[in-house]
Order: sequence, then structure tokens, then C-alpha cells
Amino acid sequence: MAADAALTDEARRSVVADYFELTKPRIALLVLVTTFAAMVWAEGGLPDFELVAATLIGMACASGGGAVLNHVLDRDIDRLMERTRRRPVATGRVSVAAATAFGLGLNLIAAVILLTFTNVLTTVFAIGGSAFYVVIYTMLLKRRTPQNIVIGGAAGAIPPLAGWAAVTGEVGLAPLVMFLIIFLWTPPHFWALAILKRDEYARAGVPMLPVVRSERHTAIQILVYTVLLAAVSLIPVATGLLGFLYAAVAVLLGIRFIWLARRLLVTLAAGGAGDVPVLAAVPGAAVRGDGRRPGGRGHALSIAAAHPRPISIPPGRRAGFARRMGYPSAWSWRLTRTVRWTLTIAPVALLLAGVVR
Repeated sequence: MAADAALTDEARRSVVADYFELTKPRIALLVLVTTFAAMVWAEGGLPDFELVAATLIGMACASGGGAVLNHVLDRDIDRLMERTRRRPVATGRVSVAAATAFGLGLNLIAAVILLTFTNVLTTVFAIGGSAFYVVIYTMLLKRRTPQNIVIGGAAGAIPPLAGWAAVTGEVGLAPLVMFLIIFLWTPPHFWALAILKRDEYARAGVPMLPVVRSERHTAIQILVYTVLLAAVSLIPVATGLLGFLYAAVAVLLGIRFIWLARRLLVTLAAGGAGDVPVLAAVPGAAVRGDGRRPGGRGHALSIAAAHPRPISIPPGRRAGFARRMGYPSAWSWRLTRTVRWTLTIAPVALLLAGVVR
């Protein structure tokens, strides 16, 4: 009896964990941080606790609802990628019908909460962002164009608009600048991941930019967007919205981001015009005799045919990959990744500390 009860509890925890995973909690956390930052900026301090709680719960539900429906729609390609093949819907641990109901239900709950405790504009931004992510990005763009993440990235940039609207009932220059900063940050962030997972996207037939173009071309685009991001991040200073402390941090982070983007371009160029695989673990069948990838700059499906297995970085080969990317050790590579995340959220932390005007 005790053993059966233990198994039941374990199964229940497993189900809860699966549904929690469907909401993509790490993405939801970024949504909540940028929403809260916009609310603090709009208020010039901490807003009313009830308003903050209702807004963040509503935004979490809207973000989670869109993420769940993304799992449903992408379940076929998720099964083909090492990074996503263990997802609950892809493996069948959660049925399509249950996940669909869960995703729609979360969006409905978000709408009810936001309409009750905030206003119509906030609700439109929250539900509209979720719908944009599901319909525009997942259904229409992701499998059709290498510009999928550029346009689709707008969904992730909407939370500051919702947070500002929850406090003021309108949209001003400040949340629009935050929207633009996140919008320009998304492509270089995601393209860097796409370079690492290029072969997996190719296998799944997803035309990410590194798949349909060379890695060097992708690195150039990363650098261009990074320069634009650094410039846009200074708009709050130029318009008098934020002061010296923010300016100093924004300049330092902008320089650091540009330096990293340039180093990526130089590293890929040194490897042979960006077509030589960056990854340390490349299947022999995926490389021609001259060391270049088969398929060239063709469509994702043609490249996928030449790559029978997805590529990841095995733990035992991370040191070699780190050295190839210019790091002295795997530890320094992991440390740099941690620092990058810290630097990414530092401007938001300044806003949360009340560094306004």
C-alpha cells in the first residue's frame, strides 16, 4: 500500500512537472521581469501591490498559454531535434487535446484577470502577444522564412507595453524604447543559438538563417543588429528619460556585446567563410572531402538530407569546442555564458532599483 501511494505521488509530480515545462518557465521569467521593470518605470517607484500581482499573474498565464500552444504546433519538428525531443507533447506524455485545452485555458484566465484588475489595453497587449507568438511566428513564419525570428521576436518585446499600460492606461515613449531594445536583442541572441544548433534545425527543415545562409553571413547579421541595439539603448539618455548611471551601464554593455559579436564573426571567418562547422562534434557523413558542408546555401530540407543525425556538444568535448571558440577552457566558456545573461538583465535591474531621471 505504501509503495503504491509513493508511486502515485511520483506520477502526480511527474504530470505537474510536464505541464509546468509546457509553459516554458524561463521565457515566462523574462516576460515578468520586463513587465515589472516597465511598471516600476511608469510609476517612478513601486506600484500598488495588488496591481503588480494581478498584472504579473495575468502576463505569466498569457506567456504560458502561448508557449503551450507552441509545443502543440511544433511537436513534429520537436521530435527531430535533440534539444526539444524530450518535450512533453513531442514524447506523448501530454496529449495534444490536453495541451491545447491547457494553452487556451491559460489565455482565458489571463484575459479574465487582466480585464478585472487592469484595463483593456493591457489585456490586448497580453493576449495579442500570445496570439502573435502562436499564429504569426509558430504557424506562419517559423517554417517559411529565415526572417522568422526577426518578425516573430516582436511577441517577446510586447511585455513592457503591457506593464506600462497597466500603470498608466496608455503607451508612451519609454515602453516603446523598451519594446525596440528587446526587439533588436532577440535576433542576435537567437541566431547565436541557431549557429550552435544549425544541424538540428536543418534536420527538422526549419529555415533558420544559419541553415539557409552561411554561418559567416549570420554572424554579420548578428553584428549589425548588435550595433543597432547598442545605439537604440541610448535613446533613453538622449531623450532625458534616464540619467548618467544608466548611460554608463548601457555604453559598457553595448561595447561588450559588440565585441562579442565581432569576435564571433572573426572566429567563423577564420574557419573558412563561415561554412566550416563551428561545432566540435560533426558527423563524418555531414562533411565533404574538402571540409565544407554539403548543400551549401540551399533550402533547409536539402541540407537536412545530408545530415542524418542532429548535432549537440557532448560533455566530454566541450573543452575542445571552448578552445575552438577562443576560450581557454570549458569552465571559462560556461562563465562567459553566465556573465552574458547577467549583463543582459543588468539594465532592467537598474530600472527596478528606481534609477529614473
